Amino acid sequence: MRKMPILPRENALEFCRLIKSYEMEITIEQVINDEKQGTRREYSGILARHLGLRRNYIEQQWGLGISFPKAPSKYQIMMGLILFYFRNHPESDLNPHPHPQT
Repeated sequence: MRKMPILPRENALEFCRLIKSYEMEITIEQVINDEKQGTRREYSGILARHLGLRRNYIEQQWGLGISFPKAPSKYQIMMGLILFYFRNHPESDLNPHPHPQT
């Protein structure tokens, strides 16, 4: 029996932090400091944009807080694959803003 490859997974909070870091060309530390001002709506938008979902669906179905604890497994895998691609192709046209690997 052939083993299935292990797919990368990423939790919603870390995904949003990294995407915001790429898009705004700031460090993860700066992103974390910005979170103190409330970012659930912003992170819902990042998830919606990169996963092709409606923001309303994410805000209602993925749980409270900025960690989105009820994010479905299939979307955790999608987030992992997106970040895997960005990390391995930093100069790609698909990367919103090329960013040094962190």
